[in-house]
Amino acid sequence: MKHKVYLLLVLLLLSLQCYGVNEQINIDNNGNVKFSLINTVIEINDDIDNCRNLQRQIIQSDNNKIVISKLLYNDNLKSSLRLLEEYTKSSQGLHCDITIQGVSDGSWSMPILSSFRFITNKKDSLRYWTAWGSPNIDTLNMNASLRNQLKEYKGGCDAAKGWAVLGGEHNNRWVDPLVPVSFSDSKYYYGATGFQANDPMTGFVPAQNDLFAIPMAVIIDEANHEGYSIILSLKDIIIDLEMETKKDGTISFKRLWNRISQDSTLHFSYDIIRHSDDWRSGIETAYKMYPEYFEPKNDIAYKICGTGSYSASKKIDNAEKLRAMAFGVNWQASFDFPYMGMFIPPVEKNEAWETFGFKANVTKEATQTLDRMNKISKEFKDNGFYSLSYFNVCEFGTGIVSPPPATMTLKDKEAWKDANEFLYRNLYNAILPMTKELLKNNNKENAGYPVPYGTWGGAVAMDCGDSAYSEFLIDQAQKHIEYLPDSYGICIDRLDWLRMFNDQADDKMTWYSGRPARSLYNSWKTLMKKLGPTMHNAGKVIFVNNHTRRIDLLNEVDGIFDEFTYMGNSMNLMALNCFFKPALGWVDIAKTIENEGGDQFIQRHLYMGVFPMCPFLGNDHSIRPSTYVDKYYLDYGKMMQMIKGRKWVLIPDVIKVENNTAKANIFQVEGGYVVPVVLGENKNCRVIVRGIGKIHSAKIYYPGEVKEIEIRPKKEKGKLIFDVPLVRNCAFIKIEK
Repeated sequence: MKHKVYLLLVLLLLSLQCYGVNEQINIDNNGNVKFSLINTVIEINDDIDNCRNLQRQIIQSDNNKIVISKLLYNDNLKSSLRLLEEYTKSSQGLHCDITIQGVSDGSWSMPILSSFRFITNKKDSLRYWTAWGSPNIDTLNMNASLRNQLKEYKGGCDAAKGWAVLGGEHNNRWVDPLVPVSFSDSKYYYGATGFQANDPMTGFVPAQNDLFAIPMAVIIDEANHEGYSIILSLKDIIIDLEMETKKDGTISFKRLWNRISQDSTLHFSYDIIRHSDDWRSGIETAYKMYPEYFEPKNDIAYKICGTGSYSASKKIDNAEKLRAMAFGVNWQASFDFPYMGMFIPPVEKNEAWETFGFKANVTKEATQTLDRMNKISKEFKDNGFYSLSYFNVCEFGTGIVSPPPATMTLKDKEAWKDANEFLYRNLYNAILPMTKELLKNNNKENAGYPVPYGTWGGAVAMDCGDSAYSEFLIDQAQKHIEYLPDSYGICIDRLDWLRMFNDQADDKMTWYSGRPARSLYNSWKTLMKKLGPTMHNAGKVIFVNNHTRRIDLLNEVDGIFDEFTYMGNSMNLMALNCFFKPALGWVDIAKTIENEGGDQFIQRHLYMGVFPMCPFLGNDHSIRPSTYVDKYYLDYGKMMQMIKGRKWVLIPDVIKVENNTAKANIFQVEGGYVVPVVLGENKNCRVIVRGIGKIHSAKIYYPGEVKEIEIRPKKEKGKLIFDVPLVRNCAFIKIEK
């Protein structure tokens, strides 16, 4: 009887630990909040940079909740604010709400900090992970196994050597982004490097490794087999965000350019969630908290996915070959609209206009009609493929002049025929102006009109947060729905402009460089609240070319068609925004694949669940058919077909290659799972799959081989163990449930 009572007490204690009874929150002598767990203490500090504490009041402090009110003061600006911190224990960890209210007159901004120091009984066992381009690593603190997992695979992009915007040869590589690393002194930027008023870096490309795509960090305590995630709310008003790590186990987030004033209240929140010792558990948690940012709004996006093209082609010459290459969708690069932004002009279905592509010397098509535009989409549809129409919300016009033209000659109803007249009559306030610093440098600070940033085809950059321009774009979307019924939706180009600020507008949320401004991140979110439902309610999809890799921009986005996937860091960032969305990746030229090696190139795409661009006739500044690349796409075509509609499996410790002699990932697909095993070092490897339950059968596919091979895994305590022969360093396992 005594033994039974003792056993019940042990089980009760374990149960209480699971539900967090042994977790405590308290405040230390320095005012830091400490979240104490079984093997770890997390020291938390929320603060405003460059401010001193005038007053601190502990409103509530018990084992379930701590509320602290602080009065902070900035000596340089002679401004003060009230900071309210609320820390509440939850069943999974700790939730924090931050409220900031200006006390002084006027508006100002200082970085808003949230810092977390992880203190464990076995410090050297700590690792961290985020959705990065690739990790900053300290090779001196890495064992041979970890060093091998993080080895660089050289890319094939010749342009990286001389094209400064790509960041140089250092970024012409691929490193596995799924490996947690030791803490080091490092800095990362959310989605894109920060905008600078005197050096705007127009044409930004996300090729560097020090970017992260989701505002979160996962901490793995390997020795104690524990994991924790810090997840910032995706609903917060994040303008610019930086993340810093330190060797001592500290992770800090710095929010920039949020306006502090008496007239508005700032709210931020985050969660610290404990889970198993796997980064997948962190992503699973973030997904469950914010599913609308991870999932497509329209499930037809899964059917659209596959290898893609960016072509003006009007005719499908070899549909069977394209199907064998897993072709799915063409993003229309015909540029057959009158000019950038005027995608559907106010004309009858068969009324012709001169095309933007012809004016800009991009295409040979001189005229176009709405009826012929739709027929191009129908050609793809009739062959079992899909098409997306070109769309752009940050660029407008062709041959735009500055200053504005002195006279306007067209009648109002005909103003659309001239890009300058339409822009300056109707969308004047939407022009994204150069910053005051740039105007001063160019002796144009007293120009008296918005001096625009020029872009390709003689267009200018635009702020989609302007109300008149936003209404115009929604009208364009509605016209697309009406006049292009055989197009499956739109793909929005050039989101690199979103990292800019409009310092001649005011969104009431931004304070940039000492003055009010409108962040184009906020402009985008405002527009998408209207544009998203407009398209989705009509059964259409929205894809984007998201040069800025931020998941908080993807609430109304169904998939990504990225322009720089042939750069390894860019591919990783895009893929890690697409755990449950289709990811289509750009390939610039065939030579890039030849330089890298076709097997390596295709295999890392399979590993990351990304469809490489298809070699397609008429592709615009992208890969065309060639004997070399066509062979690889055909050799791997069946594998790429089988990952259509894939979703990442986020079960902890779900996939492992014994001794890390190859790389393997697992995706859920209709009817089961697929496991790409790639970049193998030996002729064979052992793949271990956990947590997927009973299976019906499993087959292996190899590149360039027609027949599949049935494989029977060993079953051992919830594990499936596959002994896998490799061909060309690769095997592809299809598991049927």
